[in-house]
Amino acid sequence: MAQQIESQPQDSRYCRIQGLDYNLPWDKTPVGGSFFLPLVGEFDYARRVIRSRARQFGVPVAVHLRCEYGILGVRVWRIIEQPA
Repeated sequence: MAQQIESQPQDSRYCRIQGLDYNLPWDKTPVGGSFFLPLVGEFDYARRVIRSRARQFGVPVAVHLRCEYGILGVRVWRIIEQPA
């Protein structure tokens, strides 16, 4: 069953993924930089929420499933927007 992306405050760093609140450090992540978020649910849903939130604030990202130090999660890279 498809899940709806939950409503979020206007703060660009705030993101709620499957009931957990995250503060995404867009303003501290340079192009080419990345951050890791532990995953507590479905990867596809988490990727969709993160991409949607990033798009709202004009931040192009790449999101990939990763296992780091034995913890399953997503790594989010801030990228240069590709020309259309």
